Amino acid sequence: METKPSTNLFDYATSELSQDAFFAWLCAHADTLHRDTEVHEIARAFIQWLYESSSAKAPPYEHVEVIQQHLKIDLLLRLHGAGNTDHYLLIEDKTYTSDYGTQISGYLDALTKEHRRAEQIWKIERDSILPIYIKTWVEGTRQAEGAGLKARRLYLPDITKFFSKERLVGVKSEILTSWCEVRRNGHDALLRYESKPMQEWNRTQWYGCFHDVCAALPSTQDPHYNEVPNAQGGFLAFTIGWQQTSDGYYTYVQVA
Repeated sequence: METKPSTNLFDYATSELSQDAFFAWLCAHADTLHRDTEVHEIARAFIQWLYESSSAKAPPYEHVEVIQQHLKIDLLLRLHGAGNTDHYLLIEDKTYTSDYGTQISGYLDALTKEHRRAEQIWKIERDSILPIYIKTWVEGTRQAEGAGLKARRLYLPDITKFFSKERLVGVKSEILTSWCEVRRNGHDALLRYESKPMQEWNRTQWYGCFHDVCAALPSTQDPHYNEVPNAQGGFLAFTIGWQQTSDGYYTYVQVA
């Protein structure tokens, strides 16, 4: 039987810039000026979830200013509340790539120094900024995030759990439901390793398996997985127990 081509916008709009635009669109609806829209409550719940995921208390706010690509930051949300008190959400947003370790800490350094924006001099207090790393896939390589930096890292399983079918009941926004459908399909593909014979797994199912194994093991065993390039095209490997020897080499267990 011939398969119909997808009519979901987000099967085609797959770049990080497209994803930036979606998150910007969603968070803009958290402003009280959009309280009459059906996406308003979900947008506010999303911002609340970002704070709660970081074990932080969401500040009271009425207005949301969405700032894109300021100091090369994917998304900066300025939450304006009563008494002219502002709080900021710094969102680093990824699809299949990863950050380079000090990316978020560099953004924080830039934001907390004097800099110019819209003909004004800005200097934002560090304790008013909450950094968040969102990736709509999984990631098994632990990144150094800078001394003292605790940026919450949220991945596809976290995202699909928040945007559950139950939360979207009655929502008629095609943009929101279409984006969530693509994310849900991606998560379902990861989990197919649970029901398919191992010899039928593709790369996505191996990612799903390694991600769940990594999450189940204690961090003291340093579990992680990643692509290992070689002349034949490379492979996906899961490693555990990294230890440096006295002669500078490393020992570990690898499953590939």
